[in-house]
Parts: sequence; C-alpha cells; structure tokens
Amino acid sequence: PPRPEEFLARSGVGAGAVVADIGFGSGGLALAAARLAGADGTVYAVEASVSHLRQFLEMGPPDNVLLLRLRPGGLPIPAGSLDMAILRPGGAEILKEAFRALKPGGRVLVVGPRPGGGSGSATGLLAELREAGFEDPSAIDWGPAHGAASARMPAEAPSLLPAAKTLRSVREIVLGPGVYGSILGHCRRKTWGEYLEGETKERKAFGLLTGRLCAGGGCLVGAAHSLFRNLRYEAPWRGRIDEVMGRFAEPSETPLAQRGWVADPREVLAVGCAAERAGEEVVGSYHTHRVAWKKDPVRDSATVVDRELGRGSGVWCLVVSMVDPALPSIRAFYEGDPAAEIPVRIAAPAVQARSK
Repeated sequence: PPRPEEFLARSGVGAGAVVADIGFGSGGLALAAARLAGADGTVYAVEASVSHLRQFLEMGPPDNVLLLRLRPGGLPIPAGSLDMAILRPGGAEILKEAFRALKPGGRVLVVGPRPGGGSGSATGLLAELREAGFEDPSAIDWGPAHGAASARMPAEAPSLLPAAKTLRSVREIVLGPGVYGSILGHCRRKTWGEYLEGETKERKAFGLLTGRLCAGGGCLVGAAHSLFRNLRYEAPWRGRIDEVMGRFAEPSETPLAQRGWVADPREVLAVGCAAERAGEEVVGSYHTHRVAWKKDPVRDSATVVDRELGRGSGVWCLVVSMVDPALPSIRAFYEGDPAAEIPVRIAAPAVQARSK
C-alpha cells in the first residue's frame, strides 16, 4: 500500500493546505499531512483520547500542527476553514461537523472502513456521505488492511446565519488568528510561575477579550489582553470576594483567601480604548483553572463561583484548563453560567505570526 504521505498527496493535500485529522490515533496521517502542507499550511490534530494526545506530543509534532483536545460542542474549528477533513467512521454527527468546517469544494476523507455491509463499510460510508450533503463520494483502495472513502463539498458555500444582535445570542466564539496562542502563552507562563515586572505573583491568569459580532451568528475575538494586577487582596474588594468564596466556593488545594480576581480599572480602561481603536468591543474574559477536581478532572467547566462573579457582566467567560499545560482545554460560558455554554472554535494561526 502507498505510504501515508503518498496517499494524502494523491487525495489532494498540498502546500499551504489547512487540514484537520480528527481522531488521529497513532498520528501518522496528521504528521504526513503536516509535511505536505508545509510552513504555509496548518494541520488541526484533534483527539478525545488523552493517551493519544500525549503520545502525539512525544513524537515532537512540527510547528504547523495545532493539537486540540475534543471537548463538548463539536469540532473546535471555524466554519468554512478546512481544505480537507480526515475522519474515522463515526456516524452522522461527525460528518455534519466536517461539512460545517470545510471550505466550498473542500474534501472529506474517511479512512479505515470496517468490513461488512453496515454503517462503516465502504458501501455504508458512501451512503452516509451522500446523506450528509457531500458530492461525488467514492471508495479508495489503500492496500489490503485499509480502505477509505472520499467526497467533495458543494462548490457553493452554505448560506450563513445573520450576525447575532447581542452578545448573549451568539452561537459560537471564534478565536481569531493568533488569539489562541496568545491566551495559552499567558496562561502557561503564570501556571509555571514566570512573572513580569509589576505583575501580581500568583499562579493564575486573567485577561479580557475584544472582538465583534460576525456573520454566521458567532463572535470573532480579535485580541486577547493579559491583565497584570489583581486587586482581590485590597479593600474594599477583599471582603466582597471573601464573602462570595465563603458562600459558593468548593474546597480545593488553593485556599479560599487566595481565590478570585478583581481587575485594575486602569487596565480595563486601556483595553476598552484599544478595542475602540480596532473597531471592537470587550466581548469576554478568560481565566485559568489548574487544580483537578474528582468530579471535574479536566477543570474546564464553569463553577458556581464563576457564575456569581460573572453575573450581570454581559460578556462571555472562557475557562482555560491548565491542569496539564501541555494539553489545555478551553470552553465558553455566558456570564460564567455553567448552563449557558457555546462552542469555542480556533482559527488557524496566520502564516506571518507563525514565522516570527
């Protein structure tokens, strides 16, 4: 059978391509796609299995690979951004997500069909691809132990939902090029105890997000703004935060007296001015959770404290898990309410930003 790189090249992956390998397993196809896409391309390597994510990290993936943990809310990839989506047989829901994420004319490649005549066989996959809206599905021979099915997105882009009228009504948060990396850089630095001059020295990060409402019902985040000073320990904020923590916080490794963040109004004003210059507005905040809980080992869920402190803010609260800084996870909740979650999508890094 052809090598993975040869197989993907024949399937249409080339220089500058944006590819997603979803459920990548051993990672062979993701790495092959990264070599073909080159420095001007991006490969989203998306996996739910923590063991597979760790194994992939140990392989030393190149800089053009964006490793993402699959969490609730579907693929963490913006609509219409992929040239190719590589999937494993998984039914209608994953095909629906691939259809959303692919560009007009992009291709989906489903590898490793199961033998037999049901869903997952070559015959079943072709039927599923047609039902999902893909065009020209065909079976591909990839040696005696593997098989694949390929299909094409329609050339005309699906119609987008109109832009949301309010932040509360947006359907997804899209982190623009470079924003995800900026958030992770700040969160990892603070988690590792690396502080800048004048910064509050504690292993938690807090920042603000600026952006705008966009077509498709989403909110496009254009910039992440790290905040430096935590006024939580100063009057009159200390008493107020201590009261909230005493009433709503769950016991954790971090003492209650060291939990919570109150932003310096001068920093908030500076972010507001920067947003105005960019034609944006403050659309949300982000903060880290770094201590695993038994009921929430990943710690990317909003808590009752997040809800109480976010109540009335009118913006989205992004929770960034730093339980394992090498395998972060990020989720979005309106005003920190665990019951008001929408997906977070991550745009491919800009080539210019990656090369710096």
